[in-house]
Amino acid sequence: MLRIRKVGDGTTAPNRVAIEAAQKIMREQFPAMPEYDIAKLPDQLANPLKHKFVSRLFVAENARLAWRCCCMRPTSASPISR
Repeated sequence: MLRIRKVGDGTTAPNRVAIEAAQKIMREQFPAMPEYDIAKLPDQLANPLKHKFVSRLFVAENARLAWRCCCMRPTSASPISR
């Protein structure tokens, strides 16, 4: 059975491992993607205002915490209107 969870940032050890696994999957599935784009994933998750969009990382884990897939969804980080 797979468990899908959202990874908000890399502040906890399980999230850091999940981010590293997602980066590995990205390297394998998208070999033409520049390494700097893959390397900035933790910063994109932690600093949405710096990058002007909010990144959402979802990972699918099995019972042994083996990562099967990842999905990154950027959304607009617009300021709150009053």
